[in-house]
Amino acid sequence: MSSNLIVLGNGFDLKCGVKSTFKDFFDNRISEDVEQQIKSFFKNIDIRDTYRSLSFDEAQEYDGVLVPEGSYNLIKDAKLTFWDLLFVTKKNKKTLVNWHNVEQNMLDILKDLDLTKNYSHLGQRMISGVPGIRSKLKSSIKESLIQCSILAYYVIPKERYRSKKNLDDFLLSELIEFESSFSKYLEDKILETYEYSYVSELLIRKIIGEDNSIDDVEALSFNYTEPSCLRSKITNVHGKLRNNNIIFGIDQDEISPNSLIYKYTKTFRKMVQINKNNGDSVYINNKNDLKNIFFYGHSLSVLDYSYFQSIFDYYNLYDSNVSLTFCCSPYGDKTSQEILTEHAGLVANLLGKYGKTMNNENHGRNLMHKLMLEGRLTIKEINNL
Repeated sequence: MSSNLIVLGNGFDLKCGVKSTFKDFFDNRISEDVEQQIKSFFKNIDIRDTYRSLSFDEAQEYDGVLVPEGSYNLIKDAKLTFWDLLFVTKKNKKTLVNWHNVEQNMLDILKDLDLTKNYSHLGQRMISGVPGIRSKLKSSIKESLIQCSILAYYVIPKERYRSKKNLDDFLLSELIEFESSFSKYLEDKILETYEYSYVSELLIRKIIGEDNSIDDVEALSFNYTEPSCLRSKITNVHGKLRNNNIIFGIDQDEISPNSLIYKYTKTFRKMVQINKNNGDSVYINNKNDLKNIFFYGHSLSVLDYSYFQSIFDYYNLYDSNVSLTFCCSPYGDKTSQEILTEHAGLVANLLGKYGKTMNNENHGRNLMHKLMLEGRLTIKEINNL
């Protein structure tokens, strides 16, 4: 059994030269001209009027102000999803600090919706027979959702929404469309990165150090890619690009299984893929043989916290002999000291949060201190390859 586990995040692919961030994806997907046309579209409609808009009822469609085709032709050609429209709209309203942080923004948007509501015909105003659901929308999303509902009528093929039961049903199907678009983008970027196989192996060797063999490593990856040197020894938590089954989702840590938005969690979305027999089952192995866990390229954010908690619980971190090595690399204009200080803060937050979940409060409070005293906690900088 392998005695080393390496946990990879998106920073790994970035270090290997792959433009794999959501920002890269959006910059490629939504040109300045498209974004400008979206702004112009919303500027030139008055939601106090009545417009045609998304309808989740094949038997009913209401009339309204028609928007000239030249107002949305570039957007339509970009083949965007409803999630794209929501992200860009909220970005333009400056209500999303990191608008390209897809999974955090998904959570922010979903929390503002009441998914028991239909939200059909939001472009209509004061029309007999149309439920007055506008007034029930939270102010933080009201204008954006109405505007996107109107724009979607013109730029999203009707077969993608007319047969849906409600907005909830539509959002889930659009998420699958969004994932498919990202999958195609990432596939193209991997093909453009000619030396990915060589560089990825070199980086892995740097992470685990000279004292460990790459033959003695298994990987748990939050990416969708597979370094060839780990091909038979890697678990892709959120699906494999090769299998065309990547998933986006929110973290389940603070979401009740009874909540309607639970179906958007990574855990639930992965669970519904279990019976597809595609070799992507999530597992962590070698409970009794593991000596080291190496982390590289992950922000250690709360969005994936439940996975880290499961890993630490599984290996009984407090009482085991497992060592943790958190690796980081310089980026931007930051100095080496700034990078190490920043990463140390992330590690402290992660282990501090985990300590609060331990049954023994004293153990939880002194977890980091114990790990350091025993030489089981290291923060390591990896420079040029």
